Order: sequence, then structure tokens, then C-alpha cells
Amino acid sequence: LGFPLFIRERKGVTVTPEGEEFLNAVQSILDQVSNIERQYERHNQQILKSSVSVIHYFFMGEVFAEVVNQAEGREIPAYELRMLDAGTLEVIEDVVNGTSEIGIISYTEHNKIYVMRELKRMSLECFDIMSTRLGAFLRGGHPLARKGVLTMKELEPYPYASIWQSKSSKYYFTEEGIFLPANQKKIFVRDCGAMRMLLRETDAFAMGSGILPSDVDQTETCFAEVSDAPITSICWIRRTGHELTPPAKEFLRICASKLGRDINF
Repeated sequence: LGFPLFIRERKGVTVTPEGEEFLNAVQSILDQVSNIERQYERHNQQILKSSVSVIHYFFMGEVFAEVVNQAEGREIPAYELRMLDAGTLEVIEDVVNGTSEIGIISYTEHNKIYVMRELKRMSLECFDIMSTRLGAFLRGGHPLARKGVLTMKELEPYPYASIWQSKSSKYYFTEEGIFLPANQKKIFVRDCGAMRMLLRETDAFAMGSGILPSDVDQTETCFAEVSDAPITSICWIRRTGHELTPPAKEFLRICASKLGRDINF
């Protein structure tokens, strides 16, 4: 190597500074070899694999947790399950390139033509789960929380919170499926956790389907109907003719159940 790894002395052997760097590099290679060996040791096992991509609905984590619990209940020896939060276009891309076998997206009358055109272009099948009118998520102490049915005009003075889409996304692929409202104050975040905190601690509001996870204290975060908001359709997509794995079917069944619907394959 052109340099000594060790210094031999009467009391024993010490590693040179160059030797330390060399050993670190070797250890990295050995770790990679070990990972490859473990991977191929599992190759002969029957590993149950499934991946779903979803837009940022609050309740999807709860759905995924139930899928994992069912896999554990059946004592499946090896599985690899994934749920990926993403924007609408990213969910579509994940299904197209095989990163996920199904995707959960939504559309409204405002952007349906664009969503359906994109799905057709990508040779994806789309199946509706449910339709409902969009409403507003608010903190329990919000000034509008006790007013009952709201209008978009009543929401205009308050900050409008939305999930940030990638720079490549078109405005008509927002998860709410609506053009941004007239609110002068707009807030964007990247994940559901930040959104939940924002809604709980500020007077911001977000538009959504009204489905909250069971662990949400509805005195802290509530949902109000908005009479002039558009109808949103929640749907799932897959590559044309793709046969779903059991976990993917379970995910869709549980998701439909949370939405008060049944689903058939």
C-alpha cells in the first residue's frame, strides 16, 4: 500500500493514522458484503412485498397500521410493506414506474379533466371509492368552529394551509383539487404532522374530505362543512391489469371502510 498499517513494539501493536483510514474503508466494504449476503440468504424465503403511495390524508397512517397488524396476526415470516406520502403527480409517477402497486388520489370537478387525461396518458386504471363535499379543518377554538355550515367567503380572512407540491406540479394537481381560494394569507407545509400542528395551534384552516384519525381530539381539531366548496372524489389507481397483492387489497378495504364504503375487486 506504500505506507505502514501497524507499528510493532515490544508492548504490542498500534495502528498508524493511515492504517485507521484504511481500516475504516475496509470495514465499509465488509459491511456491504455482509448486507449482500443477508439479502441473498433471504432470497429463497417467500417475502410478502407491497407498496402504496397516497396523497396526504390524515387518516392514512391509521389504515397502514391496521394492514401491518393484520400481517402480524397471520404470522407472515417475512414481509416488506411501504406507504409513501406524496403529491398527486408523484403518486401517479410511483404507480407508473412500479415503486407502488396502487395509489390513492382525489379530484374535483375543477381538475377532473386534467387528472383523467394524465391517468389515460400513463395507461393507469382509476376506481372511485367515495365522493363528498370538501370542508374545512379548523382548531376547536377557531372563531368559525361553532358557526355550523360555512362559506368560502367566511374563510377568506383566515390563513389557508395546504400541502406543498413539487415545483414540477401544475396548479391543477393540488390535493384539494381546487384553484387556490381568494385568501391573501397562504401557508404551505410538506407533511401531515406539520399540518396537524398548524391547525391545532393557529387560526389557519385546510380543505379536506373530513376524515380524521381516531386519535385526534376533536375538541382540538374539528371539521366544518363548506356549502359552496366543490365535491371531491377519492379514488385508487393501478397499472392496467395489475393483479393486487393481499396487503394492497387489505389497504383498500380498510381505507374504504374508514370512508364508510365497501370495495370489490
